[in-house]
Amino acid sequence: MLWGALHGVGQMATRLWQRAVGRDRARTAWGRFITTFLTFHFVCFAWVFFRADDLSAALNLLRVLFSFVGGVSNLALPVVAMLALGYGLHFLPEKLEGLVRFQFMRLPASAQGLALFLLIVVLYSVASSNVVPFIYYQF
Repeated sequence: MLWGALHGVGQMATRLWQRAVGRDRARTAWGRFITTFLTFHFVCFAWVFFRADDLSAALNLLRVLFSFVGGVSNLALPVVAMLALGYGLHFLPEKLEGLVRFQFMRLPASAQGLALFLLIVVLYSVASSNVVPFIYYQF
């Protein structure tokens, strides 16, 4: 219920902000960046309450998160590399993305298949071997 309430409060805050400053401000590059950044982090924050077993577990997790003490000992180097690559791809200009897509489409089918196969091999190598049950089955 707290997760749903947080999303409702987020929706109300969004509408109040849009009425106060107008929707056009969010259409600038900085406006889109800021609103996307805030929305993403608010939703991730709210997910803590969705996933936690109870309120005390959620608050404990938030306390650990906001202590800013942690490590990456449970992240393998290939996983960190894939995350960094995915993050970096968001900053590529759209023209470059279109050029890469166009060049990929110009490749022969065998080269496209090989590239996709190599991508699957890389993704498989960083995937977890443990089967994680679908979250909704845990309720």
